Amino acid sequence: MQPSPAPSPRPPRRRRTLLAAAVGAMAVVAAAVTAVVLLDDGPERTVERYLTALLDGDAEAALAEAAPQELPETEEEAVFLVEDAMRADWSFDAIASAEGPEPWDRSVTVELTGFGRTEQARFELEDTDEGWKIRNPFAWVVFERSSLMYMDMEGIRVADPEPEYLWPRPVYPVFPGTHRFFTSLPDDLVPSDPESFEQLLTPESRPTEEGEGWSPAIEVSVRGELLEQARAQITELIDDCAATGEPDPRLTDRADSDGFCPFTMQTAYEFDDGSYLYLDDPQGGVEWTVTEYPEFALADPPGLSPEHEQGFRGVEAVVEREGSISATVDVLAYETATSRGTVQQLNFECVFAPGGFRGVVGEDDAIAMYFFSSDAESGRTVLSLSNEDCTDDFDEPL
Repeated sequence: MQPSPAPSPRPPRRRRTLLAAAVGAMAVVAAAVTAVVLLDDGPERTVERYLTALLDGDAEAALAEAAPQELPETEEEAVFLVEDAMRADWSFDAIASAEGPEPWDRSVTVELTGFGRTEQARFELEDTDEGWKIRNPFAWVVFERSSLMYMDMEGIRVADPEPEYLWPRPVYPVFPGTHRFFTSLPDDLVPSDPESFEQLLTPESRPTEEGEGWSPAIEVSVRGELLEQARAQITELIDDCAATGEPDPRLTDRADSDGFCPFTMQTAYEFDDGSYLYLDDPQGGVEWTVTEYPEFALADPPGLSPEHEQGFRGVEAVVEREGSISATVDVLAYETATSRGTVQQLNFECVFAPGGFRGVVGEDDAIAMYFFSSDAESGRTVLSLSNEDCTDDFDEPL
């Protein structure tokens, strides 16, 4: 019979102490790793990952740091949240966080620098089941009522989806950082302040229905081929009005125009002795002939007209040289208020310098002119039997 093996000796006390110390050290390391992981997923680290993703041009990684309720619902709304609209000529620094009013809220302040200036950006975060997420990840741009029917950022163009409405204007989210608007203007459009299109945008809260946000306003002057197109369309509008009394609907189908022609004649005129004239056929009894067309320039500085000041879109046609127009009209001439009238044909030569022509440039870089009717109701725009710019001023009855 074989003897039983002797029991293994217990490790000495010093070895047991070393083992306990090793286990304790491992626990400390695990706790430290856990702390690092928690710190890595904290508010400051979330904002740092977000801004780093923006500088790397990684739109998908950047959007992953945004709170789900802040993400765009449609591709059309997210048109500028793409790699092609992201720039890397900016930097961020001085990240600092602060507690919000609730324990699950935090704010992180960052300095953004670009285009030669520094702006302070404040990100609002919330603690979710998926970690900290940014509640205000975007800046917002408003669609401006300008002379252009589109917005352009880094060469990405978006046509105005609702050009007929003054307010509210469409708004679009963009990533914080540097942005260059209207980078692809045609050569025939000259902006009044090109440097204003370079913007360092900081995050903002989602805009209200009133369309709060940064608005890349643009004022342009028109030259070259676009100017010639505009002048030709003005001539066409004038010719259509002279021939039919109604402008070409293809050129006046604009929200700001009701198709009014730039010249009319009043229906009656009374003299001091009680005699008077009135049009025999107010609906179509006037024959208009343009004897010399006025010449126009197109410009878009503020203050050219009250309509421009109110924000109506379009470059404005400014008269550089007056033209002339003649009117042949049949009138009924009454010697007294009760006597029977006689039909007479009268001819008038009048100065012709209409205001109210405006033009908008579409997404295809073509200009379309229209006639803004309110400008036709005052001054030298309206031709009438008593118009002071006509050669026959009716001082005496016929």
